[in-house]
Amino acid sequence: MRLKLAALLAATACFIPAALADCPADHHQQLVRKLQSLQAAGENVDTGVVYEDLKADFANCPNDYQGIAMSIHLMTSAVARETDPVAKMEQINFAFEMLRQASDTYDSKMQPFTYTDESGAEQSFWAWGHARNALGLTFLPHLVLLAESGLVEPSLTGGAPAVCPYGETPRLSDEVEGRFWVTLLEASSKFGTAGLGAEDDLKFYDQNLAVYDRRVEFAKNRLSSLAKACPASETQFLYDRARVMGQWAQYSDRQANQIKLAIEDFRVDRDRRDIVTQLREDLLDQRNARARDAAEAYNAFYASKAKTDSHLEFRLGDEQTYIDVTGWSKTP
Repeated sequence: MRLKLAALLAATACFIPAALADCPADHHQQLVRKLQSLQAAGENVDTGVVYEDLKADFANCPNDYQGIAMSIHLMTSAVARETDPVAKMEQINFAFEMLRQASDTYDSKMQPFTYTDESGAEQSFWAWGHARNALGLTFLPHLVLLAESGLVEPSLTGGAPAVCPYGETPRLSDEVEGRFWVTLLEASSKFGTAGLGAEDDLKFYDQNLAVYDRRVEFAKNRLSSLAKACPASETQFLYDRARVMGQWAQYSDRQANQIKLAIEDFRVDRDRRDIVTQLREDLLDQRNARARDAAEAYNAFYASKAKTDSHLEFRLGDEQTYIDVTGWSKTP
């Protein structure tokens, strides 16, 4: 959303870039004031002004982990409101640049920064939690929306990022990325059962199936690319990729089982029973093929786990997925 700056002067005064030679001593206090200005502006935010100011701030304070994390949080106001796809992609890429730098300057002994609120009382702010939320709730969802509208970030189609987007020292967001894709695909897969319903229902089903399958491909490609670009997090990303592919096989199995129940409960018309039965057989074949791919993905995860002596283990419920996949993969 781009509005005239004059109309937003009061709300965006804090976002006019200042020519600072060094990071100011009250950097964190200034960032809190910027947050307050954005909150006061609501929807009346000039995304370009926010973006340019945060770029200038990042250039002036490149080693301030807490400040960068806070700036990542502030970037959500621009990314969520930007209407121009190219500008939105540029802003997301900048957010990942800040995430990488924040990871590289992270200090595990660092405490939340403090600031003075409007009443004069001292408050604390743990910025990294907000930065992680920004990744899973804003930057990655908008990356998917851009891809579905035609502007595709290269890693979603298998291109390797030039550098790991999560930095070289402790991985602070890699598990957020994996959880995002697993959660997105789980939510995207619940839209009805193949072959059951009226013609309009089938059209709706086909449209949603296309969205789901496309998102699975985005997830597989992205996580595979990140595993190559982020050697220290390879095990995590290979694990998340295997989970995604296991989910895909489970989707086909769930569809086949729903059809089986529908036939047994006489919810399929007699004249369509042979067609629907064949559809179920096709879904089972699809499940088995996907399970073989998923099994290979799990094997890659285990190989990396053994190589790195990683302590990464199955999350609750994932072990059953693995058991199912290995069983289905052995079915002709």
